[in-house]
Amino acid sequence: MKDRRYADAAMKKAKLYEQRMGKIQQMKRRDIVGREVTFGAPIPRGWRMAWYEPQKRVAVYFPTPLHWLAGAAREIVWRIGIAWNVSRRERHESQEMQRTFRERQRLAEEYAAGYLVGWHECLDACLEALECNPQSGNLHSKMKREN
Repeated sequence: MKDRRYADAAMKKAKLYEQRMGKIQQMKRRDIVGREVTFGAPIPRGWRMAWYEPQKRVAVYFPTPLHWLAGAAREIVWRIGIAWNVSRRERHESQEMQRTFRERQRLAEEYAAGYLVGWHECLDACLEALECNPQSGNLHSKMKREN
């Protein structure tokens, strides 16, 4: 009873939304028995939602005893597909070792690049400090004059 009142309230809101937007939502046939229902479309009496597809924003409805079987069949097919396409353990471990190696190599390259940049900055600062300029009284220019 509570579900029916909730459905009626949802239908009223959906109809108001349709009137405002000027769109009429319809039910799309799915194979023979199931129906794809968008927001605001009327749901036939005795039909229940088997699953919801968020990418398409569509709920798939089936008659009452079949909605449970259709949802379970879809879930089983999905799980079998995952199990069928999974790689073997040896291949998975090999890929994991390669990924770890590539990650370490990338970190080593970043470290080396940063080390070289810092070394070049230090070298430039030293060369700037020891720059040969006769007007400045730095050590390098004094040593040159003595020789």
